[in-house]
Amino acid sequence: DTPYNDEFVLGWKHATDFGSYNIEYVKRKREQQISRSGSNRFYNPEDGIQYRFAENSGSGHNERISLSWSWQYLNNSFWANTTYQLSESYRLSNEVTVEAADIESLIFLRTGNATSGFSYNEIHESELEVAEAEFSQPLTFNLGWTNTYFEQLTTTLIVNVQQSYSDFVYAGETRRSERAEELCSNCEEQEFFIDVLEQVRLPSRALVNASVKWTPKVAGLEGMTIRFDIQNLLGERTYSVSPNDYGIETGRSLWLEIGYNW
Repeated sequence: DTPYNDEFVLGWKHATDFGSYNIEYVKRKREQQISRSGSNRFYNPEDGIQYRFAENSGSGHNERISLSWSWQYLNNSFWANTTYQLSESYRLSNEVTVEAADIESLIFLRTGNATSGFSYNEIHESELEVAEAEFSQPLTFNLGWTNTYFEQLTTTLIVNVQQSYSDFVYAGETRRSERAEELCSNCEEQEFFIDVLEQVRLPSRALVNASVKWTPKVAGLEGMTIRFDIQNLLGERTYSVSPNDYGIETGRSLWLEIGYNW
């Protein structure tokens, strides 16, 4: 069977003296989606490969609403938009149980805190994927302003605001699987340590980007363009790197570009 989506879109656009407004509602249903079978697997001793099977047992839906506005006034252009996820879910008709799963697809979900103590629940990673689809949907809002001076100098200011939201991140530790003895009683203990994840609340953030572009109208320099960009003007955290994880999170960055067309 072929996976398919059914989508319903309803929108309204209206132009006034104070800008153009647009509102859009989208409802999407997903049927017969490809998902891994939890019970169907086959080990071939001749090639040493374990084969897993997929089936059309997945389904899901989401609803979102988007708002946008734009306005041109003299040499100024203003625009704003926002998107809010009303709901989203994904379901597997055949849930993958911990007992039937491979060790590589298991994780521990940690709850509690250092004061009251932690508790650990070993689950299949697909359960976490469902949770991410349902809860990690922050509200975002974008605002922009562009101004042109004498057809030579253009300035742009863009503000991106993201609402605080919950996400599942690496907790900075591993833990021995409760299935270790069942899988192999004589194996090395470290072979069955799996990652521990926890749900955290990432704070809201506002990122500001600015740009200046100059196209000189001077004899001999008509083809020259000078542009200066500042990304993350205020040097705010972007949270692109999760807590307890490794990576580089870029703060304020500058870019100077000098171009010439002939």
